[in-house]
Amino acid sequence: MKILIINGNYRSGTTWLQKILDNNKKIIICSQPFFELFKLFENYIIKTHKIAGIIDFPSGILSFKKLPTTLLYDKFIKKKHLIDIINQIITSKDKERFNHTNLKFYKFFKKKILKKNNFLSFSEVLNYIVETIIIYRGEDLNKISYVGFKEGYLTSLLPLLLKVKNCKIINMIRDPREIAYSRNYSKNSDLKDFDIRTKHPTIMIGLLCKNNMQMSEKLKKNKKFLLVNFNKLILKKKIEIKKISKFLNIEIKIKKTLINKENNKIWSANTGGNKKNGNYGVNWKTNMKNYEIAVIEKICDKYMLKNNYKKIYKDKNELNKIVSNFSENTNYLKKWSKKKYFINYDNKFINKFKI
Repeated sequence: MKILIINGNYRSGTTWLQKILDNNKKIIICSQPFFELFKLFENYIIKTHKIAGIIDFPSGILSFKKLPTTLLYDKFIKKKHLIDIINQIITSKDKERFNHTNLKFYKFFKKKILKKNNFLSFSEVLNYIVETIIIYRGEDLNKISYVGFKEGYLTSLLPLLLKVKNCKIINMIRDPREIAYSRNYSKNSDLKDFDIRTKHPTIMIGLLCKNNMQMSEKLKKNKKFLLVNFNKLILKKKIEIKKISKFLNIEIKIKKTLINKENNKIWSANTGGNKKNGNYGVNWKTNMKNYEIAVIEKICDKYMLKNNYKKIYKDKNELNKIVSNFSENTNYLKKWSKKKYFINYDNKFINKFKI
């Protein structure tokens, strides 16, 4: 049995791919079972690197130059703290979470952790997550080739995760302007993952997308890593699915009806869209503000070109002029994202994320 992880920024098709794979008899892959573990791990790395001022920073933005494999085995996680987090999830009023990963997972996971030592490593907890997924899904392990999950914002940790034994990673990218538009301009009232009345800072979205594309470029030759382009998966399904099948050595087919295995209900694809337009992000060019487009193109720059995302602002002087006058409207931002470095464009701040 191998571990499979799907990574990618929000609105980049990770949930769709997770449902496609989870509806295959040889794969069990749930959705965002325990993001808190990866946040703990990233904060631990930040602390060990003695990086000032960015604890509780949005995950997935930092780009660490060198991460020793030993970090996987440091016993920095307190069992008591882990149990507290699990209890908070179990008693949470946010029932939408259990449509991603069933409540049974957390109850089984808690029982498993209670039997363990007082201090645990990231590697140990990751294996316990995988073991728990098998238990609560009740599948025959002899018939399963891959067990895993999809998570957003793991980009900073991908080099380390690839060092985990028998672990493969599928990383999804999408045009950053489509992601920004799909996240901040969606009018789909059925969305449960986020409040469509609020927005995420344009600079933050740009940094997340840049790091994801940059990391993909860095890891693309690793045999345990596969890059999947959302736009190609939409337009050239057969070719991309064939590529995924070869990577996993399993025949993958997209079923007409996809089931959410957490609640056994039919899953509706492309929640970032609306009933008339399944791929909501394609409208970015005519609907996004020019300064939002400019900021994203400035941040993502060469990585957009590497992935054939054509830039609107080809004149650097025009681009720099727009960006220098950029100031985010904070009225609609989520409270946690109202950080000063996401409000105005600052080159020194942008270049800080190469640690």
